[in-house]
Amino acid sequence: MAAHDGATRFSRNALDVDLDEIASACTSQARLSELRRLYAIVGDLPADVRIPLVLHRVEEMGLAEIANMTNMSLSTVKRRIREGDDRLRAHLGDGEEGAQ
Repeated sequence: MAAHDGATRFSRNALDVDLDEIASACTSQARLSELRRLYAIVGDLPADVRIPLVLHRVEEMGLAEIANMTNMSLSTVKRRIREGDDRLRAHLGDGEEGAQ
């Protein structure tokens, strides 16, 4: 049951964060703007994509652990993370290419 609670945490406005409150005083307005944009994009992802993506990329959970926690097959977890990554790249790609 505890594992299920972790996945549920990300399905209910888990990304409703006050960035002004948690950001360092040194954080530039440009960086804060980027973070707001990123949170908005991730927050708009469907839950079945957002949950595996956040568990893997933010919480650094393993793929098998996410599959077990979410009752998804391992291949579905991989596909959903890839879909989330692709969507993020599509939204953020316009500013990221010059940074590479």
